[in-house]
Amino acid sequence: MEFSELLPAKEQHVTRLTKLLQSLCEDEKAVQEALLQIVRESEMLESDVAMRVGGARREIRALIDSLQKSSTLLEFNHPLALQALCAAWRHPIGVAKSQIAELIDAANAALALLEDNQPDYGRRDFAYQIAKILQNMLEIRPVVSQCHPDIINGKRGGAAYERVLRESMRLAGIMPPTDLRDLMRTGLRLLNGDARGDQV
Repeated sequence: MEFSELLPAKEQHVTRLTKLLQSLCEDEKAVQEALLQIVRESEMLESDVAMRVGGARREIRALIDSLQKSSTLLEFNHPLALQALCAAWRHPIGVAKSQIAELIDAANAALALLEDNQPDYGRRDFAYQIAKILQNMLEIRPVVSQCHPDIINGKRGGAAYERVLRESMRLAGIMPPTDLRDLMRTGLRLLNGDARGDQV
């Protein structure tokens, strides 16, 4: 997609975002690649949140199917197979069935969460994508910080994640909240492969 294909209403956001990225990174090629990727991500957030959530739901449904099949396979036809597994595992087969049932219940609850919070999950994924672009394309380490005047002092990287995320949300047609810290924390958790929040 060429930037010239953008609607006029989007051009001002792209211009601001371009200037912001240029102030953070001297590599013009990297800036242009990052900008193009952010435009793509903003379009997906604006028009295709359901598709993102749909992909996550499909993965969880596939997990549920696999777990149900595993539970069925634990109904061994041959008693020697059951005996050998329990002897090697040192637990009765009921423990495995119980744990699988818990996972299935959790997965079904996760499906409900995804359905009820589609906009939230879309924005969380967007925050992750912006953090990944900063880190991988612009070589800027995204951190949770706020865009206060005492932070933005002319040095490269000041509150970079917050500033780029805020402008990118505007490009997606979303008015960003005053405080983006929770959203940024979630983005960094996903970036670090820490969906539970143990690290951030």
